[in-house]
This record gives sequence, structure tokens and C-alpha cells, in this order.
Amino acid sequence: MSVNVPNINDVIRQMKKKNYKCGYYSIEQKVRKLRIVALNTNLFTNSSWDQEAEEQWDWLESVLIKSSRNKETVYLVGHVPPGMDERQSRSPHQQRILLMPSHNSRYLALVRRFANIITGQFFGHFHTDSFRIVYDDNDNRPVSTIFIAPSVTPKRSPNGVNNPGLRLYKFNKDTGQVLDYNQYYLDLSVANKDEKAEWTSEYNLTSYYEFKQSTFEPVSAEQMDQLAESFINNEVSFLELQEFIFHYDNYSIKWFTIGFKDKVP
Repeated sequence: MSVNVPNINDVIRQMKKKNYKCGYYSIEQKVRKLRIVALNTNLFTNSSWDQEAEEQWDWLESVLIKSSRNKETVYLVGHVPPGMDERQSRSPHQQRILLMPSHNSRYLALVRRFANIITGQFFGHFHTDSFRIVYDDNDNRPVSTIFIAPSVTPKRSPNGVNNPGLRLYKFNKDTGQVLDYNQYYLDLSVANKDEKAEWTSEYNLTSYYEFKQSTFEPVSAEQMDQLAESFINNEVSFLELQEFIFHYDNYSIKWFTIGFKDKVP
């Protein structure tokens, strides 16, 4: 029996026709005016000049310009996020930017420029529960939030191990604005002992941190900035932070936020 195996070059050409190129693409939700933009941020970690990275920047800017013109809202989705790698050290002054500095700055510049249409940024890579705040260049006003969810796959590192995590976002289907999320974890020790997986609710963003808003009011960058400030000012107790991070790793979100806020241009 003969098997018809497609030529890989033909497959790549077809993917390019469908707006897939070098691992980045966009999905247009025409009815709801929401565009999901998936980025290959691995291209931005290369220290040398890269043609594919430059092409992605040109493509991303053109997509955002088109979305702005068409009055679309946009989700930016990627693997490696901008900002500091808080896993490297507890001290924010010893952390490094994951993306190359030039790429990190270009990403933040585009987010600031198109913050009025970017309603969500979602990344991973860290295997930890974290977030980033992007601030306006002129008045240091918070303009956008980068949500970083823990991973389904566990990770062992010199700082310990983490259980799998799963996050479910609640969003406005018409505007794409994030309204809330629920974070879950899977206790691997219990799952191995009982020979079954039972996902447990870790926390709900708006209720755990007592955000004062209506059911359909979006989570704003200002609220997330205030939450970050509460970590910095120790308004959230150390015991609460320890409880919050216990199921993932030994890092405090306090360091995540300080590192990003102090060192990212």
C-alpha cells in the first residue's frame, strides 16, 4: 500500500497563504471585532540580527495599524514574555531581561502605542504565576497588563519544583476585555497517591484580592498596578503571599512586579 506524504515545502507555502509564517499569525473574529495575534517571541531572544525577527516586527506593526483602523480589539499571545526572569534570583537587581533589550523595548513601545486596542496580553514560559505592568512613557500611568499563567507541565529547577497549573479567563465576548480569571492547580503527590487527577481551585483574581467592581467591569491596568503596589508596600502579608505561591514555586510575586517596574525601560 502506498502512502501519499505531502512535500514539506508545499505545506509551508500553504501555511504562508493562510497567514502563518515563522510561527506567528493572527486569527480574525469578524463578527466580534476581536483579533488574536500569536507571536513567535522566541525569535526575539536571539542576540544577533535576525531577518525573521525583523519581518515579524514589520508584520506585527501592520496588523496593529489595520486593527486600529478597523476598530478591532486585540489579544497578544506568546510564549516568552517581556520583562525580567525572576526565576534567576530573588533580588530584582540580579535578574535579566528574557528578550534581547532592543526587542524588549520595541515590544513595549508598540504596546504603549496601541494600548487603546490591546485588551489582553497572555504569556507563559516561566511555569509560574505572575503578571507585568506596562507604563506610559510620559506620565508613568499604567496602560496595559501582561498576564503570565503557570504551566500545565511541572518543572524542576534549583529553586524547587512546581505543580501543574491551569487558568480559566472570563472575558467580554463583545469587547475582548478580561473580566476575571480562576486559577487551578493539580497536587501531583496526591494525584500519584490516589491514582487520579483532581484539579483544585487556588484563587479567583477579583474576589481574592477584593477588587471593587461590577460583574461585567473589566480588570484594568490601574487595578493591577494597585495590586502590585500592595505587594511592594506589604499590604498583602507575607503569609498570604506564601499561601498564594505555595503550589507553584518559592518565588514571591512581589519580586516579579518590582523587577519589571524598576528595570524595564
